[in-house]
Amino acid sequence: MNTQIRYTATGYEPEYYNIINLVLNNQTAQQNITLYDILTAESTTFKLTLKDTSINPISDALIYVNRKYVSEGIYKTVEAPLTDSKGSVSIHLVNQDASYQLIAVKDGEIINSIDLTPNCQVTPCTIEMAELGDTGGVLEQYYDYFADNIISSLTYNKTTHNVTYVFVDTTATANYFHLVVNKVMYNTTKYTVCDLYAYAMAGTLVCDLSSIEGDFIATTYISRSPELTDRILGITVDSSVIEDLGIDIVIFNLFLIIIIVSVAAVMTKTPSGVIMAFGLGITLLKIATIFPFNWVVVVSLDVICIWIWRKVRQ
Repeated sequence: MNTQIRYTATGYEPEYYNIINLVLNNQTAQQNITLYDILTAESTTFKLTLKDTSINPISDALIYVNRKYVSEGIYKTVEAPLTDSKGSVSIHLVNQDASYQLIAVKDGEIINSIDLTPNCQVTPCTIEMAELGDTGGVLEQYYDYFADNIISSLTYNKTTHNVTYVFVDTTATANYFHLVVNKVMYNTTKYTVCDLYAYAMAGTLVCDLSSIEGDFIATTYISRSPELTDRILGITVDSSVIEDLGIDIVIFNLFLIIIIVSVAAVMTKTPSGVIMAFGLGITLLKIATIFPFNWVVVVSLDVICIWIWRKVRQ
């Protein structure tokens, strides 16, 4: 179901709230969506333009305008208009005196989000957003199944070392969103680094990993009955050796693995010995902190090696 709500009053700006592809079921049959207004005297109109990776305009994209309410510590969606055929839309912001998050959604996917405190000195005031590109993966169907009517993304920035969870509840049925980041060792949880909640329809949760190194698993949850997993992300915060060497460390690892496998081939003279040496070599390199992948990858490769080893032995 699609619908558009236009609301205004004397002394207030006309605003739009769009709902796109709403799935009606027992969870979404009854809900409350608060429509926030803004005084004309406090409002500054910004022209937002959204473009794709080829710098072409993106039409019919939903722009969630989320204002931060500092006293409550949360973002609230105050407007949700659609871009026109030129990829443009007018939004109403408090200039210089409020913080916002703008989330662009197209075909049920977040294509970009930005945080800003608007500071327009000369009219017309403009904001430009660009599509980040395809961030989907093999788990997208899993996410869609367990997170109906939830649009979200979970990413890790290697420069800032921030884990960022951006979410939009298109039907206002979730009571909260939850981000947990655990440090892992040998694919088991060592301790929890971040355990964050947001009681809002839309917003962002950020976990800072800049002061920690190692392997981490980030998991996000939605308040359903019971709480359901939304997204999962494996992260490796590189040690200085890996970060400094870059691609060289990958080549170095391949070189060491080739040596280990070659020695095993000479000594055992059996395929099963080579397979076990490969799995053992990867594990030892990871323990030595020079294997540039997290424990999820290492354990997965070890499981595959054990499965192949058993097949070869039969």
